Amino acid sequence: PCVLATRVNAAGYGVVFRDGREQRAHRLVWIEAHGPIPPGHEIRHRCDNPPCVNVDHLFIGTRHDNIDDMARKGRSPNRKLTDEQIRAVRARYASGGVSQQRLADEYGVHQTCISGIVRNRRWKYVTG
Repeated sequence: PCVLATRVNAAGYGVVFRDGREQRAHRLVWIEAHGPIPPGHEIRHRCDNPPCVNVDHLFIGTRHDNIDDMARKGRSPNRKLTDEQIRAVRARYASGGVSQQRLADEYGVHQTCISGIVRNRRWKYVTG
């Protein structure tokens, strides 16, 4: 079961005050159990419960992993497309016969989002 922090911040994450500042509790639990968090990595929740500090529910991943997971689960306000959808947009546009606006309408995003995808200016790490 989840073990919940007693204090949470505005985003719902468990917090503690250490060294005179607020710190996310799940990160501190991870560090105590596994050591430092490598640069470019985040501590994520398997349980998708931000105040949870159960070390068994925590795992390490990249920011991109987290963004993809949020998109798959419909929790990302800034990213509405999954990696698979981004690949599909690129493939359909490259094959011709479909406009950026039509793709934007189909996927529920703005045309500039599609433009960034097909020009490989957005989500460059999505390959294939």
